[in-house]
Amino acid sequence: MYGQPTTLPAGQTAIDNADYLKQVSATEEYQSQTKETLAAGISATLALPQAINALRVPAGAVYGINGNKGCIMTPDGTSHTVSIVGSSLGVSLVQLGSGDAASITSVAVGSKIAGATCS
Repeated sequence: MYGQPTTLPAGQTAIDNADYLKQVSATEEYQSQTKETLAAGISATLALPQAINALRVPAGAVYGINGNKGCIMTPDGTSHTVSIVGSSLGVSLVQLGSGDAASITSVAVGSKIAGATCS
């Protein structure tokens, strides 16, 4: 935030570390904000400490969902187990249970996965 990196503790959605917040509030960029802008909230960019390989698929392509687990199917009818690691605006980010994610270039949706089971 404002050029000051930190780690968001597991299970938290807010940063409340007083020393870190003091660092942020001391930046010129923060101090140039109006009260109205600050009252609206501050946005930040989050990054995982270690990158993961994930596929971006239509949300409707994931079936047999149980918790964060489910399946996707390639057009040839092969089912692949996945872990759902994120979603937004009709798109799911999934991590393949096994195999090479780069080999999956398209997924089946709609009637092609109707009745499919995920194990």
